Amino acid sequence: MIHNGDWVTVYPHGKPEQSAVGIVSLISSNQRSIAVDFADKPPFISIREGALIGPDGIMMLAFREAVGPWVEMLHGGHYEIEETDGPAD
Repeated sequence: MIHNGDWVTVYPHGKPEQSAVGIVSLISSNQRSIAVDFADKPPFISIREGALIGPDGIMMLAFREAVGPWVEMLHGGHYEIEETDGPAD
């Protein structure tokens, strides 16, 4: 189960080679809505297409049904979001 403040790996569905590590700013109690902050621009986000800029960098907002990939709210892309230990140093 993902919690606020957890580190997560995010990548486009089926493309783990484009992964980026972020931190969960907020996740709903039913685990179906999430806001993830990235300190650096993830490889899968194009600034020209629009992105949310949060206090800690770029923010991704997503939702999902009970099962299946997360759906990014601005452009509708499908993503996997998985718990991780944090960024590699």
